[in-house]
Amino acid sequence: MILTAKIKVYALSLVFASLAIAGKGQLRNGGFESNSGIPNALGQWYFTDYWHNAGSVLSAPDYYTYSSNSIADIPETAMGLVDAAEGQSIIGLIVAGKSHTNTREYISTSFGSPLTVGENYLVSFKITNGSKTSTSYAGLGVSDIGVLFSTSAPTQIDMTPIIANPQFKIDTVFYNNDWKTVSFVLTADQPYTQLTFGVFAADNNVQIEKKEGDDPYFAYYFIDDFNMVICPEDYDPTNADNNHPAEKAPPVDTTTDQGVAAPDPFFIPNSFSPDGDNLNDTFFPISSSLTEWEFSIFNMWGEQLFYTANTTLGWDGKYKNENCPNGKYVWQLTYTVWDDTIGLKRIKKNGIVVMLR
Repeated sequence: MILTAKIKVYALSLVFASLAIAGKGQLRNGGFESNSGIPNALGQWYFTDYWHNAGSVLSAPDYYTYSSNSIADIPETAMGLVDAAEGQSIIGLIVAGKSHTNTREYISTSFGSPLTVGENYLVSFKITNGSKTSTSYAGLGVSDIGVLFSTSAPTQIDMTPIIANPQFKIDTVFYNNDWKTVSFVLTADQPYTQLTFGVFAADNNVQIEKKEGDDPYFAYYFIDDFNMVICPEDYDPTNADNNHPAEKAPPVDTTTDQGVAAPDPFFIPNSFSPDGDNLNDTFFPISSSLTEWEFSIFNMWGEQLFYTANTTLGWDGKYKNENCPNGKYVWQLTYTVWDDTIGLKRIKKNGIVVMLR
């Protein structure tokens, strides 16, 4: 595909941890390491085993590897400077084009076996925009980047959006030059056989913002290291531990507003794994708009384990330099925004994070 009309996808990689023996064989080649050939040009997604481009005749995500001696090598790509988050290979794709162009690319895979209905799966992946170069056509950021699970293979028409309701999406505009880990829990309500990554809405229902460059063409993302493991049987992402009520911990707000609420200006994962493997070891908020906040972690008895006002620091799963046990913890994020009616408004948000080593 011609470069000036091209949107790239970032690589997804799966790591089968010992925790996931029961799910082994479902998500295959999550890190794009297994391939049928070494790419020697852009748009050669088809070299990656078990992955496809959602059936489009035009969409052409990019496969990058250190082994290539052409434009498809890393770390210097046509869309930015980037190293693999894990292993030797990544995927890059145009998640969206300029506003009102409705340009999309997707990357999709079939599971080795259907997901088990009623089972909870902990899913994570790494995502980055890389470091933009002066010749790159990238530089846009987009909201609603999501992961769609389905029981049949989705089909994209040319470069138009696939309209669907993904089980997970990042509501705010995500844009970052470094690799970030995103994780979520999927409760399989159907025997899903497919996973697809991209933006599943038309341009008028998402936010597209210029982040770098004078006139960027694409919201281009690299992806790597997709993981999917079965959660422990006692995992509960929403309810407090009945045996240890959190009377003193900040309460998690589960109320709903009958109106249309503005999306939070941050994204925060619901689990992390500080096991020292440099994958999802630190828990912290992600935001493209907030520059100041106070971030705290409490155990389920209300004891504060971590506090920082530094937006570059996260929690490493320790308290007084000792590893905290696996389980649920309460996070609290306090920040200030401008309200046209009252001026500066201080907002406090709470939620649950699950730590799994």
